[in-house]
Amino acid sequence: MGAPLQRSKVFNNFANAARRRSNPACFSQICRDDFSMVLPNDPVTLSVEQIHELNRKLSTFRHDVNNQLSLIVAAVELIRLRPEGAERALKMLVEQPMKISETVAQFSRELESALNVTRP
Repeated sequence: MGAPLQRSKVFNNFANAARRRSNPACFSQICRDDFSMVLPNDPVTLSVEQIHELNRKLSTFRHDVNNQLSLIVAAVELIRLRPEGAERALKMLVEQPMKISETVAQFSRELESALNVTRP
């Protein structure tokens, strides 16, 4: 193991962001997901093209989230193997949860739109 890390500005920002994200009110603002929605009253019919498009978006969604999770793992490994580069790795680590939340929110909006789900 390397020398202990000093608490940097990036680490403090990460800690503060993590605390804010553990606050349910802040989390719902980040994810845009307050779990309240209005489902359609009638059955929803999708064309073959719409199903293909949703499948493409789902594939992109999975790829993007897996990519962002890989960056988290890589940042942790960099910190473990090269503590002197921790500042840069922490910066990358801090950015990923918000990117994942944005990716989930974007896919959710697209899926809800395709299925005629609305939010009050």
